[in-house]
Amino acid sequence: MEESNKKLHIYEVTNSTFTEFRNNVFCRRETNQHKAKKLWKQVSSIMNNSDKILFQTEWSHYMMGELEPDCFSLYFDKYVKKYYS
Repeated sequence: MEESNKKLHIYEVTNSTFTEFRNNVFCRRETNQHKAKKLWKQVSSIMNNSDKILFQTEWSHYMMGELEPDCFSLYFDKYVKKYYS
């Protein structure tokens, strides 16, 4: 595989993983959260540590019902989405 095609392939895999993570993390069902936790390792691999920790904290608050989806979405955009835009 040529170098440019290889980079494009990695980009596509990363973006598809991000999309799958996003779709699952916003659903509070156990099966979706389980899948999101599995994908988190891949998604967070390019993030800096402070953003990882801050997002995980807000994710926990969301799962305990302390945040509404709209509010959680702001944290998601602030800490995670910026790496995939």
